[in-house]
Amino acid sequence: KLLLNLMLVAGECAQRDASISAEVVPEKPQIKISITGGRSKLRDDVRTGFDPKLGVDAMTVRNVIAWNSRRLAEGLGLHLTVVEDGQTSVELSVN
Repeated sequence: KLLLNLMLVAGECAQRDASISAEVVPEKPQIKISITGGRSKLRDDVRTGFDPKLGVDAMTVRNVIAWNSRRLAEGLGLHLTVVEDGQTSVELSVN
């Protein structure tokens, strides 16, 4: 579920000629999804879903997948990290 949710978020980030790659290490567990090229960046309304202080009343169809991803990671005792350069790459990591 977590990988699928993160891939949906990655799809929102990938624009034009961007590419998405995923690395999964089940033994650790660890997931790393990289979105590179084109204009790869998180939309502001998607980014809000990763905010742990986001209330239910602030959820939208755009940020609910990010919110659910964060909650799934927490439920597994894992930490979700989002790193972006603002224009050409986004990395979603869970470990």
